[in-house]
Amino acid sequence: VVKLSEKYFAAIAPNHAKKKRVIPQLNNGAYLSSAKPISQTHCIIGNQAYSSSHPHKSGLLLLNNLLGGMGMSSRLNLEIREKYGIAYTIESNYTALTDTGIFSVYFGTDTEKAEKAAKLVHKELKKLREQKLGVLQLHQAKQKFIGQIALAEENRMGLIISMAKSLIDFNYVDSLEEVFAKINAVTAEQVLEISNEIFDNNRLMTLVFEPK
Repeated sequence: VVKLSEKYFAAIAPNHAKKKRVIPQLNNGAYLSSAKPISQTHCIIGNQAYSSSHPHKSGLLLLNNLLGGMGMSSRLNLEIREKYGIAYTIESNYTALTDTGIFSVYFGTDTEKAEKAAKLVHKELKKLREQKLGVLQLHQAKQKFIGQIALAEENRMGLIISMAKSLIDFNYVDSLEEVFAKINAVTAEQVLEISNEIFDNNRLMTLVFEPK
């Protein structure tokens, strides 16, 4: 990627002009609903999260994967989709930007089930705030996440885009071994600390789109 970039883009003069970014106003604990011409209720529960250079980034990536990341064995999927059959689609996401980040839980369900689904989501978040992961739980979460990352590396286009983004933002690219080392370095205490910060009930904001 670096060699090809230098070959084709070296002659282009650098432009370091930066647009002024306005810090968004956070309405901690806000709840907003809006009626739309849709058939199901869609809900997003989220909070501001860590930037891509934050030391807790790897910890939140691991926590996000455990809660509602890829695969059918995430906590949200097992509890809300499989056990209760409430939401066909439920997932959590963490997007790390250069100066901030976004964490969210999304689910879509029938309108009459939306309130129960939201309560179950908050129940799972509360568990992670109050219960530290055991040694085996943490180990299994790490192994699952690392395995998923290794499989994702087979998607060459996704890998190239990820490497290019890292090179543009930070002028370096972590090797796969470095990524795995950062994940393995995450402790149960750090996961608990991150959970209490990002999943703080007083800070979580909710957006709901419901049928007219």
